[in-house]
Amino acid sequence: MQHFESQPWTRNHWADEMFINAVEMAKSSSTAYKKLEALRHAVEVYRERLGLAFETVSGSENLKVSMKYIDPEDPEKWFFFSVRVGSDGKYSIASCEPRVGEVDALLMELNRSNSFCSFVRSMRRKFKESIQ
Repeated sequence: MQHFESQPWTRNHWADEMFINAVEMAKSSSTAYKKLEALRHAVEVYRERLGLAFETVSGSENLKVSMKYIDPEDPEKWFFFSVRVGSDGKYSIASCEPRVGEVDALLMELNRSNSFCSFVRSMRRKFKESIQ
């Protein structure tokens, strides 16, 4: 490994290069931070307006998806399901309250398409159907 003194560049040039790299890293971090903040804001909007919340289940690898504003008689009532991804990369339902029909078909479609967003919307629809 050569030291920077043996390079044709001066010490100032190396300092300039290091500064430029630091600025680029800060920009990259800033962009990542802005994206993270945008995602946090989106999650908060979903929580406030749709009553949609995501949380990890302690002691497991399950993701709990909770929803409210589904039952017009009791808008604060929570409906939820927990999903996990197995070692084979396939989704499965760990729990669901209240139980809804056709979950197996929804899971097959989720595993085929890998569209978790569509799956969540479908589950919301099934929860609405369950109270009618």
